[in-house]
Amino acid sequence: MDLAYEAAQITQLQCPQTPTIFATTEKHDFHPKKLKKNGFNEAFLLPLDGDLFKEQVTTALASFSGERVFKKIRTMDVQSGTTLDFDTYVFLPLNKKYVPFSKANQEFSEAKAEKLTTHHVNSLHIDQKNMDSFYSYMASHLDVSAGNGMSETEKEEKLADAIRNVFYEVLDNENESTFQSGKDNVEQCQKIVSNYITNGDSSNWYASLIRLLGGESSGYSHSANVSSIGALFAIGTNYPNPEDIAIAGFFHDLGLVGVDEHINHESYPELSEADKKIYELHPQNSVNALKTKKMVISPDAEKAILEHHEMFNGKGFPRGFVGERISRGAQLLSLADQFNYLTSEVEGKERLSPQKALEAISANGSINPELIRKVQTLLPSSEGQ
Repeated sequence: MDLAYEAAQITQLQCPQTPTIFATTEKHDFHPKKLKKNGFNEAFLLPLDGDLFKEQVTTALASFSGERVFKKIRTMDVQSGTTLDFDTYVFLPLNKKYVPFSKANQEFSEAKAEKLTTHHVNSLHIDQKNMDSFYSYMASHLDVSAGNGMSETEKEEKLADAIRNVFYEVLDNENESTFQSGKDNVEQCQKIVSNYITNGDSSNWYASLIRLLGGESSGYSHSANVSSIGALFAIGTNYPNPEDIAIAGFFHDLGLVGVDEHINHESYPELSEADKKIYELHPQNSVNALKTKKMVISPDAEKAILEHHEMFNGKGFPRGFVGERISRGAQLLSLADQFNYLTSEVEGKERLSPQKALEAISANGSINPELIRKVQTLLPSSEGQ
């Protein structure tokens, strides 16, 4: 590591405009604060940071090649009747293509906005080089009285970054863990939940859910979306402590850190029996990682993490619990986890509407049918048609 620090420092001195990036698959080598202090611009733990690493490298290479790099923005941040200074595109997951949607310097019409709403398209894409123009647009059109003064795009990015920082605190073994440091980490999680997840206006439950559709299905964005969707499902079904589901959503896949990338990306039924055994350990490993850092979460949040892969029909893991033996919190977390994946933009996969996603989850027998019905009643009647 001393040689790596020396190389980074020399690069910074001699080529200050050249980004220095550290990437490793070894958790014991990963100390992001120390790495940045010693000359690295960014540090990535793979495969956890795989998407971020790919984005950073792709963007850097594009600056030389001129190749277009797309950045996702939330459609709720684009107001009909206004003029955008940049082109927008819609991503078609099945075809893996970006299709032009609106032209720069033309009015973003009501008809275009309605088309996005009708098809449950919650994300547009713009050229990475136009992000400054997007933020300038938001500064001119953001209604600060309607919330916390952040666009939906910025809020989503900040939530994912906040969760990433919490993960790094949990994974960094450089400093000795104490009960005070564990308490501080839990309080930081609670603050994130309060600021970004449960502090919004949930009076329009469906509108709040729609804001979360089309999010990422991997990495920190996945944790952020599962946390937000899980809390929203908890609120809608009168679960007493939605904050517990939000916290569980943060850490439900923490135990997958360090697991081979193919295990993370293949679906469970496609894994070999040996890989399934490794994958089945991640709920307990997630809880163990928190305990190692002396982070005390509520018993309900811990159960939700441990049981989020149990299935109502008894075909889940790690203990094959059946029916009501699975905690309600775990069922809410499992529902959010599956719902996020089915409604996300994933290359080569059809993105489902909320109702279609719930129907698919109902069909696999993983969730209490009564819980599915409760959530379905929260959707507009037209959604089920």
